[in-house]
Amino acid sequence: MLTVAELAERLHVSPDWIYERVRKDAADPLPVFRLGRTLRFDFDEVTAHVRSQNRPLCGNLSTSGHGVRDRRLMSRRHGGNGHIRLRKDVTRPFWQGMWSEYVSGELKQRSQNLGYADEITKTEAKLRLQKLLVKVYDAERRGRRDSQSVKQYIEGSYQVHFLPLHKPSVKKSYGQIIQRHILPAFGPMEIDQVTRQDVQVLITRLVKEGLSWYSLHNVRTVIRSIFREAIKDRLAETNPGTLINMPAQPAYFPPEMPSRATIYSLLGSMPEPYQTFCWLTLVTGMRVGEITALKWKEVDFDKKLLWIKLAQYMGEFDIPKSHRSQRPIWLTDREVERLRAFQMRTPGAKPEDWVFPHPLRGDKTIPMDEQRALRSMQKYAKQKGLQLTLHTLRKWLGTMLYYEHVPIKVIQQRLGHADMRTTARWYIHMQSQAEREGAQVASQLLEGSQQGLLWSSDGLESADKTSLAVKSDAATSEKPESVASGL
Repeated sequence: MLTVAELAERLHVSPDWIYERVRKDAADPLPVFRLGRTLRFDFDEVTAHVRSQNRPLCGNLSTSGHGVRDRRLMSRRHGGNGHIRLRKDVTRPFWQGMWSEYVSGELKQRSQNLGYADEITKTEAKLRLQKLLVKVYDAERRGRRDSQSVKQYIEGSYQVHFLPLHKPSVKKSYGQIIQRHILPAFGPMEIDQVTRQDVQVLITRLVKEGLSWYSLHNVRTVIRSIFREAIKDRLAETNPGTLINMPAQPAYFPPEMPSRATIYSLLGSMPEPYQTFCWLTLVTGMRVGEITALKWKEVDFDKKLLWIKLAQYMGEFDIPKSHRSQRPIWLTDREVERLRAFQMRTPGAKPEDWVFPHPLRGDKTIPMDEQRALRSMQKYAKQKGLQLTLHTLRKWLGTMLYYEHVPIKVIQQRLGHADMRTTARWYIHMQSQAEREGAQVASQLLEGSQQGLLWSSDGLESADKTSLAVKSDAATSEKPESVASGL
């Protein structure tokens, strides 16, 4: 086994050359044996590795280690750091950068204009050359043998090593976007040749085709994800999905939340087990997939809580949506008694059984399908004139808890959101009654203008302070319906 100094002498290179190629982040590291902080090398393994990488860096290596040194290759390995010169034989003098690189196995001389002499200094020209050579040598190291088309990379790497690590819903949505938009647009292109302009052309075309803003956002997200992985694999240098011009995001007008009377009527029209399913969604804020994946062992009747550990999506089970989705949900005595009564409807229910087994298969080991549960609830909601979605019941709970002055942090925890802004923006809707109260207060702030209040360049000339007071009837106006008494 050779030390670093001994290997450097046998290879006719400097010790720094070896240290650079045994770092953990080295692109093509040399085979090395690490004994603590000590490095030892097998000469035969190192020479075989160098030959396999087509490295003309160490002269003509022989198994004995005493080959003849190729000084031409050693002295101009990729042109070293290159050099610059000032070209004065032209109309406008400029700094010319010169270097050597291998093209198809042959050493070629290259040059490029780094900048005009009246604009940059020699030091600035050297810095530009060094940045240029970093890209040139990295591309040469990767080589054209690593170049892949977008389709080859997606099918051979991205969908094999990246997507399987994500949740079923992500895999499905990403897969649909890849097949519908990305492969038709970029499939045959080499992955390192896709530019920001190519992505912008795709986004602009999809806008003209009428794709919604949220769908455009998802397309851009998938493109960014693909090229982020390609950069990690050193198949691309930049991410063309960044700095894309997007259309203005449309305004969001939240729908009016149903009243408590409407919710009571909806629950009364549902048969079991859908009535308890809908009730549990309303009182806990659980997602439909979290409820279908709930087992009796995760309901702690003594501590009055239930644990959310799994979620179901299209027959597949995985962890819930975010890290905050794996959470305990506290129950009251009323919820505990109702769940006990519901458990009694299934004689012989075991801890491993699903709380909501499939109603048609007669097997407690098969859970209810989340799509079937949603369609059944939508059927009865339609009879009451309600448009029920996956999020309607959760949004109703978030809104009503907010009107009962429950802290938004508590609402976020109960709904299982990773970010409080999601709770505030999408799951708390202002009721029309609250909006009317706000309009009444705003109107009363300027009620004095109806009693001779005048404005001038010097400010208010006269004001009746009592006329600006907010009337007490605003504080006693009717509040939105309360959920303090429970469902």
